[in-house]
Amino acid sequence: MKKFFFSFLAVFLFLLINTMVIYAQDYYVSNSGDDNNSGLSEYSPWRTISKVNNFNFKPGDVIHFKKGDVWREQLVPRSGNENGSITYTSYGFGNKPLFLGSVDRSYVDHWKEVGHNIWSFSTKEYDLWSIPTIPADNVSFWKEEGVDSSYNVLNNEQGKKCIRIKCDNAGESIYDIMVSLKGLKIKNGKNYTFSFRAKSNITFKIPFVILMKDNFPWTDCSSTYTDAFPVISTEWSYYRVSYQANVSDDNARVTMYLGKDLPSGAELYIDHIRFFEADPLEVYEDVGNIIFNDGEIFGTKIFSPEELDEQNEFYYDEESHNVRMYSLDNPGKLYSTIECALTKNIIQQIDRAYITYDGLALKYGSAHGIGGGNTHHINILNCDISFIGGGKLREQTRYGNGIEFWNNAHDNLVEGCYIWQIYDSAVTIQGIGNNNKQYNISFRNNQIWNSQWSFEFWLHNETSIMGKIYFEGNTCKNAGFGWGSEQRTDDTGGIHLCLFDSTSEISSKIVIRNNIFLNAEEMSFYLSPRWNGFENLELSNNIYIQPENKIVVSWRYKRYYSDDFMRYKKEAKSDKLSVLLSCKNRADGDAIFNFVKINPIEDIVKRIVRIKSFLVR
Repeated sequence: MKKFFFSFLAVFLFLLINTMVIYAQDYYVSNSGDDNNSGLSEYSPWRTISKVNNFNFKPGDVIHFKKGDVWREQLVPRSGNENGSITYTSYGFGNKPLFLGSVDRSYVDHWKEVGHNIWSFSTKEYDLWSIPTIPADNVSFWKEEGVDSSYNVLNNEQGKKCIRIKCDNAGESIYDIMVSLKGLKIKNGKNYTFSFRAKSNITFKIPFVILMKDNFPWTDCSSTYTDAFPVISTEWSYYRVSYQANVSDDNARVTMYLGKDLPSGAELYIDHIRFFEADPLEVYEDVGNIIFNDGEIFGTKIFSPEELDEQNEFYYDEESHNVRMYSLDNPGKLYSTIECALTKNIIQQIDRAYITYDGLALKYGSAHGIGGGNTHHINILNCDISFIGGGKLREQTRYGNGIEFWNNAHDNLVEGCYIWQIYDSAVTIQGIGNNNKQYNISFRNNQIWNSQWSFEFWLHNETSIMGKIYFEGNTCKNAGFGWGSEQRTDDTGGIHLCLFDSTSEISSKIVIRNNIFLNAEEMSFYLSPRWNGFENLELSNNIYIQPENKIVVSWRYKRYYSDDFMRYKKEAKSDKLSVLLSCKNRADGDAIFNFVKINPIEDIVKRIVRIKSFLVR
């Protein structure tokens, strides 16, 4: 009887799982849709990415974005599971659906002159005194049990009601003390400002001020420039935090997280509280790049406004959420299109798994095109990713990769993609920290060009492990000749294969084969002397096409030029069956490259014979 029961249970679970996959649903999204539609057909599509981000998809579901349509929202995908991935793809005819990580500032009325040849976004000045305050009684207070803190409402020196928070023990977490302004109405895509006046007897920085849902799962409702959270001084001062809502909600709240960082003995006073819709021209993320005329011209990012003195140099002001740019005339007059790329990932996939992206286009973002740590079973297929990176990482260091797998990552695939004009690396696997594992990751048959690095790969910390990484059948061209090369503050030139310092254990082979590498500004392949596990590298059947005066390979402590290539293969015991086709200049390299591409999957020996015969002619 027991055996029969378990057999029945196994059959039931099998049927249940397969039924879930069978009844997976297709959903449709279009610029002409409506989020109140069912989304279940091309004739009843949703409209916004926000609707997609907040919908509870099931494993096997497919979300179709209409070809030819454009969205300016960050995509935050849902995870599937081992029974089925969630797929984000397209439908209809025309160009791939386009996801932009930028704001459009193409018109004359978007700009105003604020100094001699200095232009900024034409945001309006706010008279805070004309905006009604929110009564202090509408603010709620919460503290974790065991935290020694008190809250009360009293009168300030003007006889107006004021909040006072007195703290002797703020706890160990930012969540241990929270102050919330509730009942706020927000609309997706609208800009909002939370402003208040405050002082404290001890100076401190509020760690987080978040616009969020007021119900489970209490998720963040906005894009926020996180460095803007205020430092409260000992004198009464006005503060503001700005947001762009990424959902519509009639019951949102702003929450100040004060736990842990509120000093012992502090008395914090808050009054003149306001929450209002702000100017849509304000930008709440760092602007890392400005793209003019669809990529014909690029802005140059400057980190001090006093240094703006050449055409198209720009500075992002973190306090005013604005851009200042040097221009001899209104930029809206000089250029047909102006895209200001924002420092946030166009697709944010932190802690996601079992997802497929197929046939999407991502453009004009100054963080990563697709980024996020701790991912697995991610398939990125037939996607176009371009003009990515340049955002501020810290001080004057900038960053931005086309596709990045960060920290723990496994069973991921990037295949058939076109990736170009990337500030850092077109594709990369990176990680810092303890016990990260990176394995079963493949990059196959992609076209990469005009990126600083085509493939960057490293993992720090001796407790971490990597292995079974494959870079195969890719075509890489003109490393270091992209938009950001001249603006870089580091001294690293253009390289196709970058194996930077890496201290993790190499548990199995790293395979790099059947690729074409044409014309790298500094070198085709760099292997750091401090890259652990070089003996596990397996390189073969690659074609290098590099001008005669350029380095081909830097293998640990040695650099090899064109006439050293055979010696490199012998000394490194690597790159068997690979060939170097030396050319005099980039144009010569293009001629060889175009010939090689006639049949990129042809047997390597036959290709070499054909190439030699071509060169003789």
